[in-house]
Amino acid sequence: MSTFGQILKVELFGESHGASIGATISNLPGGFYIDVDLIKDELKRRSPKKGESERIESDEFFFISGEMNSYTTGKPLTVIVLNKDFNNTDYDDLQGIPRPGSGDYVNYMKYGSFYNFYGGGHESGRLSVPLIIVGNICRQILSHVNIDIYSHIKSCNRYIDKSIEEATENELNKILCADIPVFEKEDEYLEVVEKAKLDQDSVGGIVECMITGLQEFCGESWFDSVQGHISQLMMSISGVKGIEFGLGFKFNDALGSMYNDTYYYDEKKEIHFVSNYDGGISAGITNHQPIIFRIACKPAPSIGLPQKTINLDTETNVTIKIKGRHDSTIVRKMTFLVSNLVAIEILDELLKFLGTDLLVNINEQHKEQSNK
Repeated sequence: MSTFGQILKVELFGESHGASIGATISNLPGGFYIDVDLIKDELKRRSPKKGESERIESDEFFFISGEMNSYTTGKPLTVIVLNKDFNNTDYDDLQGIPRPGSGDYVNYMKYGSFYNFYGGGHESGRLSVPLIIVGNICRQILSHVNIDIYSHIKSCNRYIDKSIEEATENELNKILCADIPVFEKEDEYLEVVEKAKLDQDSVGGIVECMITGLQEFCGESWFDSVQGHISQLMMSISGVKGIEFGLGFKFNDALGSMYNDTYYYDEKKEIHFVSNYDGGISAGITNHQPIIFRIACKPAPSIGLPQKTINLDTETNVTIKIKGRHDSTIVRKMTFLVSNLVAIEILDELLKFLGTDLLVNINEQHKEQSNK
C-alpha cells in the first residue's frame, strides 16, 4: 500500500512518466503558515547535479485542497506535481524484460502486462518529490517547537564524510541549505559519482540523519516504538537495504560496561547522559537525546553496462543495455527524502503525544519569538 501514518495519514500517488504525481496528507492541524519558498528552495537543491540523471523537471506544484491563503485548513491537504521532461521511448524495448536490481520482475509477476514500468513507474524515485513537499511542511511546523532535522552523505563508495555528531552548529546549518550535503571533501564525493557515470555504472552509500530538540517521551515499547516507525518508513524506500540507530551494528564489538549510556545530575538537578550510543531512543521511546540513524542505499539499478536478464514474453535469456537518463548514485537525493519523510513521522508522534497541546506550544513559541 502507498499509505502510512497513524494520526497523520499520507497517501502517495502517480507514476514516473505519468502526467503528474502527488500526495495527500490528512489530519494536518489547521492554521499553520506554509512557506512555499522554502519548499521551492529545497526542490531546487535536490535537482540533478554532476553524475546524476539529465532529466530536468521544474517540479512545479500546486495544492488542490487543504490550503487557503498559504495556511493549512485542517482538511486533507493534496499536492500535485507536474511531470514534463519524460521520454517513454527509452523503455519501449524493455516490455517484458525486467531490469536487474529493479522492481520490474516482481511487479511483472504480480500485475502482469498491466504494470506501468516506464521510468520505474510508481516505485520511481520521482515519487519522492511530493513526499518532500508534505514533509517540508511538517518540518516547518516542527521548527516552531525547535525540532530540527539534518541529513548528510555519510559515505558513497570510497568517499567518507565525518560523523554528524562531530559537526559544529555552523556545519549543521550549512548542510540545511547545501545542494551537496556533506561536511567536508565535496570534491572527492563528486569524483566518485562522476567516475561511476563515465563507467556507465552506479554506486551506493550511506545517509546519516540527526533529529534534535525533541523533548517529549514519544513512542511506546515493542510494536509502537519510534524506532520501529522510522525503520518502517525508511525501509519502504525501494533503494534502502539497511538501517541502524546510534552505534548500530558496531554493538557487535561492544561491552555493556563501556557502551551503556549512563546518566548524571548536574548542579541544577537536571538529568544528562554521558553518551548517546543508543541514538536517542531507549526501549522504543525517545529519551531527549538527538535521534541518530543511518540508512544503506543500494546502487541505482539502471546502468549503461550490458546486463544479463530474461524475456518473460518469449521465455528466453537475453542481454540488455539500458538507454535513457539515469543516476550514478541515489545517495545525494536520498538525503532530502530522508529528512522530510522522518519529519512526517516525528510530527505524527508529537500529535499522538500532545494532541491539541502542540498548537499551544507553537503559539507560545510564536510569542517568545515576537518578544525578542
